[in-house]
Amino acid sequence: MQSRVVTIGIFGILLGASLSVAQVGTPQDSLRELEALRVEVAMARNPGAARRGVDADFVRDTVEERLDQLDIEPLPDEESSETTYLSVTLNPARISDGFAVSLLLQLFQPARLTNGETVMASTWHVHSLGISDVDDLQDYVRNALRNHLETLASAHRGANRR
Repeated sequence: MQSRVVTIGIFGILLGASLSVAQVGTPQDSLRELEALRVEVAMARNPGAARRGVDADFVRDTVEERLDQLDIEPLPDEESSETTYLSVTLNPARISDGFAVSLLLQLFQPARLTNGETVMASTWHVHSLGISDVDDLQDYVRNALRNHLETLASAHRGANRR
């Protein structure tokens, strides 16, 4: 029970941090004319998840495959640091009967500040927190990624219909 409370506390901190991002215009406006982006994956080191096939390569491959299906070109990592990118943060934490899974997707784009400086700003994001059975972790993560990417695709279609 104590490990669940600690896990929930950690995810509460992560959720709070993810909700403190700047929004520029409406999130949908930031997707207008978006044709290509880099994918950056950040994942907490978790040997239990890796043994079940969930690692940074699995996440990147799943995301890039889906982006390609959505006609958004995944760019190589070597692209400029000022290139639009999708940040995927996955934190699977082992709990007694499975995994607590925090998944955050954020789109970062160049934004010009009033002082003329250009920074990378989060212009769109989606976050989820859920529980997966031990044996179903890979399917759970794949489905969560696909659902989030479908949310991105829907917003992208809406932004480009105008």
